[in-house]
Amino acid sequence: MRVTYCCGILATLVATGAFAQPPNGGCDPANGQLTCIAASESGRTLSLRFPTASVTLDTAEAVLCSQPAGTLEKAELWMSMGDEGHGSGPTTLAPQGGGCWAIGDIEFLMHGTWQIKMHFADGDQGVVNVPVQ
Repeated sequence: MRVTYCCGILATLVATGAFAQPPNGGCDPANGQLTCIAASESGRTLSLRFPTASVTLDTAEAVLCSQPAGTLEKAELWMSMGDEGHGSGPTTLAPQGGGCWAIGDIEFLMHGTWQIKMHFADGDQGVVNVPVQ
C-alpha cells in the first residue's frame, strides 16, 4: 500500500511537471548555451545564461534574467571549500532591459561548483550554482 501511494504521488508530480527542474534549480546545456536556474529568497526566478554549453576557466561573461524584474546591484563569485571558501575579483554589471543584466569580468579560478551570489536593490538575494569544467 505504501509503495503504491508513493509511486502514485511521484507519477502525479512527474506528469504535472513538478520535477521539470531540481528543487534548488539546475543547469541545462540546451541550444549550445548553459542556462542555470535558481530562486531568490523572495521567490524571484533567476536564470543565468552562459554563451557556451559548458562553463570553463575561460568563461568571462553571462546574462542574468530575473522574473519579476529587479535591479541587480552586485554579482559575486564564491566557491565553498569545506569550512572555508574562495572568492574572485569583482564583476561588472550592465542592464540589458526586460529584467536582464550582463555580468562581465567573471573569473573562475579553479574547476568545481561555483556559487554566483546575486544582490538586488530591494534587498533580495539569490545564489545560482554553476559547474565549472
